[in-house]
Amino acid sequence: MIHCGVIRQAAKVLEMNTDLLRTGDKGHIKFRFMYRPEYIKPGTTILFREGRTKGLGVVSNVSYQAAGVPGGLIVPKQFRAQ
Repeated sequence: MIHCGVIRQAAKVLEMNTDLLRTGDKGHIKFRFMYRPEYIKPGTTILFREGRTKGLGVVSNVSYQAAGVPGGLIVPKQFRAQ
């Protein structure tokens, strides 16, 4: 589950730069929203959780997924590849 501002949605972990993260560890994690696209800007604080496990971080990069495909992220027009 991803919590980011008013956004609350289940997400799938696509990639991690390490196999395991423990208390105090830092890493890069790539998520994909499961049900609908969301609008998120880089620099936004994000909280993800699974059961009692929680992680807090900052959005460093946002990618765009083609329209008509469930999930993904919506980004401002200037960030979209034309």
